[in-house]
Amino acid sequence: MAQRRPGKPLLKFPLFGFDWEVRTVGAGSKVLDGAVGICYLSDHVIYLSEDNTDEQARTTLAHEIQHVIEDHADVDYTQPTDDPTADRMTDQVSRGWLMLIRTCPALLAWLCGK
Repeated sequence: MAQRRPGKPLLKFPLFGFDWEVRTVGAGSKVLDGAVGICYLSDHVIYLSEDNTDEQARTTLAHEIQHVIEDHADVDYTQPTDDPTADRMTDQVSRGWLMLIRTCPALLAWLCGK
């Protein structure tokens, strides 16, 4: 039997061939590790603090999704790079967001506060 994830389900969305789940947890939850949101790439789950305001939750979720896209695109902002490589990484990130815009209307509606 699969282990139960902490918190309450908020959203699900597909990205890069994986089903992602967004869950809310208490601010003191161990899974947050002191943050207001966190992305577990290998588990395809994003946790948000239930103490976030609606706008904080939207901003935090967008931030965590950016981590997913960067991981898929092999973007590493800690390493210096040349202009063509930086442009390629920007293309990869923009394709990730475009994929979300085209295929995840419920996620976009939530991010827009609808």
